[in-house]
Amino acid sequence: MYNSKKVILIMSSIIIVISVLALQNMVNSTDKGAIAGQVTTVQGEPVVDASVMITGDSPVHEDIAALTNEQGEYGFDDLVPGDYAIMVNAENYVVQTRHAHVEAGHITHLNFSLTI
Repeated sequence: MYNSKKVILIMSSIIIVISVLALQNMVNSTDKGAIAGQVTTVQGEPVVDASVMITGDSPVHEDIAALTNEQGEYGFDDLVPGDYAIMVNAENYVVQTRHAHVEAGHITHLNFSLTI
């Protein structure tokens, strides 16, 4: 009888620890945000391999760059909430810079339509 109570106590403790760790992981995953979008021509065609760079308006933000994929899509996740400048540069197109605000737990959608 004593052993079964001890096993139940140990199992309950393990379940509590796992629950707390899972909750902590969930909280940590929502304290950051993301920026995602698509880069197209004015005719709506995707711009492949366009350079997309984001710069945060705060010293804690770092500059990050990526290239668009075959559908002209880009994305940055795990971003500290705050204001960012997003610059898109593609060969033979006018460079565009726009600003966006990132909130924790949200994806900020920002599409670009490039002109020649």
